[in-house]
Amino acid sequence: MTREEKIQNILDATRALIEEKTKSGELTAEMAAAILECQNSAIAAVN
Repeated sequence: MTREEKIQNILDATRALIEEKTKSGELTAEMAAAILECQNSAIAAVN
């Protein structure tokens, strides 16, 4: 799997999680910030 594919998988998973939390009414600003921070860390770790 290429680096680009791995990054795309991370982005897709983040998008799905945010959509799920939004639909259920659970998403807060703090949660969204934490999710994006984790996303960015995961992307930075991909080689």
